[in-house]
Amino acid sequence: MPHQSSVYRSQKEAQFSSNGLSVDKNLLLKKRFRLTVQIGAGAFGKVYEAIDVYSGKKFAVKMESRDSNKTSVLSIELSVLRKLRAAGASKSHVPSYLCCGTTESYHYIVMKLLGPDISWLRKRMPEKKFSLATVLRAGMAMSECLETLHTQGYVHRDVKPSNFAMDRFSDQLYIFDFGITRRYVDSMGFPLPERKSVGFRGTARYASLSAHDGRDMGPRDDYWSFLFMLIDLYAGELPWTSLGDRDVIGSAKRTAIEDGSLVEGLPDCFGLLLKYISSLGFGDCVEHRLVRRILSEQLDLAGVAPGTPYDWECGPSINSPAHSRAPSRHGSSNDLVAVRPNTVLSQSASTRVGSLEPAALACSQSAASFGSPITSAHPSSGSLGTPDQGACVTDDDIAVIDAQVPQGRVVSSYTVSPANSRDDIRGGSRWCHLIKTLVSGIFLECQNIAPL
Repeated sequence: MPHQSSVYRSQKEAQFSSNGLSVDKNLLLKKRFRLTVQIGAGAFGKVYEAIDVYSGKKFAVKMESRDSNKTSVLSIELSVLRKLRAAGASKSHVPSYLCCGTTESYHYIVMKLLGPDISWLRKRMPEKKFSLATVLRAGMAMSECLETLHTQGYVHRDVKPSNFAMDRFSDQLYIFDFGITRRYVDSMGFPLPERKSVGFRGTARYASLSAHDGRDMGPRDDYWSFLFMLIDLYAGELPWTSLGDRDVIGSAKRTAIEDGSLVEGLPDCFGLLLKYISSLGFGDCVEHRLVRRILSEQLDLAGVAPGTPYDWECGPSINSPAHSRAPSRHGSSNDLVAVRPNTVLSQSASTRVGSLEPAALACSQSAASFGSPITSAHPSSGSLGTPDQGACVTDDDIAVIDAQVPQGRVVSSYTVSPANSRDDIRGGSRWCHLIKTLVSGIFLECQNIAPL
């Protein structure tokens, strides 16, 4: 079987060539990074594979058009990546970035090149789903990714399979795409006040009920998406997979959660996760170790050996996940949606992050009292095994951002926004000029200090 890297790269090159999207191979970023092939596109812009003409190493380049009338999603991601790197998080489950800058037409970030994402690997399976062993082990690694992010005081707000990817040369799993990530604690580590109306954030298929209701999201909401994602990877679908309208999807989720049909016929671990996540409030800190313990104990009950290969390591001809709770439903996709312009995402993505300790103060609930009927133990392994794999920082499920403007103040990486700010940031030339100035400052500063 050909390497995942060559298969992935050839498929993506063919996909974007057929769409008429070409690569300017004469463009040399920082006088050393040459674009080779487009490997992704989303609401923010485009993703390319690039090669360092001096070292021959490959990187990923995310590019976004310069537009003073729109909020720069890439600048928000850059701010989050900077602070995660400063806190050391980029050494674990967050891809590092090397440098950033601007051209006449684009802002860009040069980042670590990752392997195929979980969504792409799942679609390579004959039945478009994974075995229980692979879902549980991948789930433990994904929980570690979320713990890395939450510990630094951030919530991702768009947890889904296409935002997790493997390292190209190791068994490391990464979480990426921080364009709508938001800080949920203040500079002292205490939870920010819950906002009652912020608009929809995320991807309809995996979004939490809070997202559907337009309410503020905290760590628990990342884990609602986490639960929906694991069920989808295991069962091959969700009860609302065939639905296209976002409001109808939200109603279907509420019904499935309340009547228990969401986890009906599934292994016990899914019901336990549902019970635990349902017990969390907005400002509560998730007990990540408890989540991983539930998954690892289910692995032990299933008799999965520690060295069992993952489904994508076996290849399509070997993988045969014999599980299904209902006939497959094939409906229209609800994931491809457009980002509306003139939307300010969050004032808090630019707030500086401290050490690990402050965010831990946000914990207001312990899961010690949460009972688990699973009593056996299994070594918890948070990383995934994989062969040499191809380049992927793409996202074929585009997140949606409502045009409703949240409360807060747009700030640069040098300014901390007050937690209780209520400034209105709707339209107006003054704010457009301010946004343009701040975004330009972020990328210009990055050009001057970019480590290579």
